[in-house]
Amino acid sequence: GYTVYINSGRRLYHFWRENKKHTGEKSQTAETQIQKSEPDVFSLLNNFRPRNLYEVPAEQGFCLPYGFIARDSGHEPRNMGVTYRLKNHPDVSIFFQDFGPNPGPGERRPDPNMSAKDYVTYFWNTRYGHSFREVKLYGEGFTYPEIDKRNAVAAFAKFTRFSKEIDYGYVAFVKGTTPDEPDLLFYVMRDSRQAADNSPMDKDELKKMAEHIVSTIKRR
Repeated sequence: GYTVYINSGRRLYHFWRENKKHTGEKSQTAETQIQKSEPDVFSLLNNFRPRNLYEVPAEQGFCLPYGFIARDSGHEPRNMGVTYRLKNHPDVSIFFQDFGPNPGPGERRPDPNMSAKDYVTYFWNTRYGHSFREVKLYGEGFTYPEIDKRNAVAAFAKFTRFSKEIDYGYVAFVKGTTPDEPDLLFYVMRDSRQAADNSPMDKDELKKMAEHIVSTIKRR
C-alpha cells in the first residue's frame, strides 16, 4: 500500500491505502508494490487541492473535509469518515462515514452479506459495544428512517460503561443496492465523562438531534 501526507492551505492531509495479500498470492517485492501504487499516488497529488469550509466546487470531483479531489467520477474506491464535536456539548460526538460504491480489495467496510439490520446489530454488539459493560436498545428499538432517499435501519441504545457511567447513542446505516449507491454509516454518541462544566445532553434531545441530521443526508 502507500501513505501520503500533503501540507497545503495551512492544513495537514493524510491519505493511505492498504493492499492486503489474498490467499495463495505470493509476497510482492518492494519494487512491484511501488509500481502498483505509484499511479494512484501521482493521480492524488495532481488532482487534490484544499477546499474552504462550505465551498462547493463547480467541477466534477469528490469533496472531503477541507479538501477536494478533482475529476473523481464517483466510481473510484473510497472509504471516508468524518467526526464532529459539539462546541456547547463536548460530551456529544457525531460521525458520518461513506464507504463508497466500489470497495476494491482490502478496504475496511461492512460485510456485503449482512443486511442493514444485521450491521446495526453488529455495530452495537461488537464494533462499538464491545467496550461497554451492557448495551440495550432503548425506546422504539429498531426504526427505519430514510437516508439519501433510501430505506435505512437505525437503533437508539442505552449503554453502561465499565466505569459505570450510563450513556446513550444513535446509529443509522443504509446499504447500497446498486453499483452507484454507497454504504453510509451515521452515529451520534454521548460520553458524559466529557461534559466538563455542563450537564450531559439529555437523551431525548440527543435522539431528536440525531433523527433530524439523518433526515438531511443526501448526495449533491
